[in-house]
Amino acid sequence: RFMQEVDLFWPDASGTYQRQSASSNRPFSERPLPTSKFVFPISLEPGKPVEIFLRARPIGFMPVAFYPSLWKPEAHKQAATRVRLQSVFYIGMATALVSFNLLLFLFIRDRNYLFYVLAQTSMAWWVGTSRFGSGIAYEFLWPDSPLFDQLALALSAGATAYFAYIFQSRMMELPRLRPDLDRYWRTVIWAMFACVGLSTLGILLPQVVPVSLMQSAFRSTSFVGIFFVALNAYAVYALAKSGVRVAKVIAVAWLPAIVILSYSLVLTYFSIRIEWVIPPLMLASGLEMILMSLALADRINQARKEKARAQADMVTALQRSERELENTVVQRTEELRREQSRARDLLHNILPAGLADELSATGKASSARHESVTVMFTDFIQFTQTASTIPADRLVAELNEIFGAFDDICDELGVEKIKTIGDSYMAAAGLPTPCADHAQRCVRAGLRMVEYLEQRNRKAAFKWALRVGLHSGPVVAGVVGKRKYAFDIWGDAVNLASRIESSGEVGRVNVSAYTYDLIQKDFDCTYRGKVNAKGKGEIDMYFVTGIVGQSAT
Repeated sequence: RFMQEVDLFWPDASGTYQRQSASSNRPFSERPLPTSKFVFPISLEPGKPVEIFLRARPIGFMPVAFYPSLWKPEAHKQAATRVRLQSVFYIGMATALVSFNLLLFLFIRDRNYLFYVLAQTSMAWWVGTSRFGSGIAYEFLWPDSPLFDQLALALSAGATAYFAYIFQSRMMELPRLRPDLDRYWRTVIWAMFACVGLSTLGILLPQVVPVSLMQSAFRSTSFVGIFFVALNAYAVYALAKSGVRVAKVIAVAWLPAIVILSYSLVLTYFSIRIEWVIPPLMLASGLEMILMSLALADRINQARKEKARAQADMVTALQRSERELENTVVQRTEELRREQSRARDLLHNILPAGLADELSATGKASSARHESVTVMFTDFIQFTQTASTIPADRLVAELNEIFGAFDDICDELGVEKIKTIGDSYMAAAGLPTPCADHAQRCVRAGLRMVEYLEQRNRKAAFKWALRVGLHSGPVVAGVVGKRKYAFDIWGDAVNLASRIESSGEVGRVNVSAYTYDLIQKDFDCTYRGKVNAKGKGEIDMYFVTGIVGQSAT
């Protein structure tokens, strides 16, 4: 990751040497291939010896070990996919844990949860930067900032050391129980800041600071990191031995990470290749995140128990609170475990299967124009007035139950849900995979939705009135968003479908003349005449009254 520039020279068919270049001082998009390392595409003839030359220059003061390799395209693709899956798994797990504890902080207002979030975010940044800083993070977070990518590792190391100290010292009450160790630890933190600051200055102003001084600063950072880890381990051991409960949990949580991290820092200090160390370091970091979260919950439980013992008249209330908290921790922990196992399937949950596979394999999803699809809109009549009389949580529960049923109907009939917009439900058939019966699918779905709501209204306390509108035509479909992907469609057919829905009637499926032309052999319809649609003029519309050969729906 500290290589500043690499040039590749190889002969072409005429014997003339061609040149490809890659540099860490250029934006990520200018790399020959979008990978975490400098990779050059070349074609070699089987069985013919070829001389290939590489010229490399490190970043100023950074000591670098150079390990060039030749890859076959398929093998490199598999390796790159494995690295990407590792990153998605680790970052997804870290995001879930951090988000959960951030929510706990917002509800509980215990500052220990905030320091846990900061400590684990810094750790995830450091591990992610050391493993993916020249690839995943560089590609998606700061692709146009090569200078910041060079600074990321040093900055994340300093942040990790500082917030890890703050969180653990508060958890173990280190300033009160062992003030001597707390002073030593803070001194090491300041030494770490000094090394990180000097390294940062060398990256920002390479012409001002001597290279020899920067090399010493870089090695000193690794040395101070080793001392930091050793002091951390001793402080946890000393407090655990003295009977501090939370220190015992922290000792178990930190043991794998400390062993691997110490070994990694020693290898870094001596400029030894450490790529194989990173996957187990990520696993150890993930285990540490989970156990630290449990240690934090355990500490809160112990504090509440002590308070309960000190206030006998509140024992019953505190015990009930403890049980609720324990149940919440168990439930949330199980949810987090399930989220970890579903990390690889995340894209399939938010995008159509084909586009999710394409996005996972290539990093992007292609847009497409579909010439014949059917777009469906539903809307609740007088939703604003009804919503104003319903408590917020009940309103959300009502919409969730109804839209959940609509999702099941769409899945069963092969209709693709696009999104919900307030109280409106939008879906389409005929994309991303074309089908000849897209109009029939949407009509069946619309009739089923109307039927479901009518049956629900017979026994539900709150009654909802639904309109359904359909139109068929061409649309453009694609995936938008940089961090939170969303599948959406655009085109006049979408706008017209919305107008047809708003021009319909309660409990009826209203379709355009074009959709009627596609479904007239399968469904009975009633011609409404030309109906004025806002912004579209007068449009021929039909009500679907039932399936051909069956009673009206």
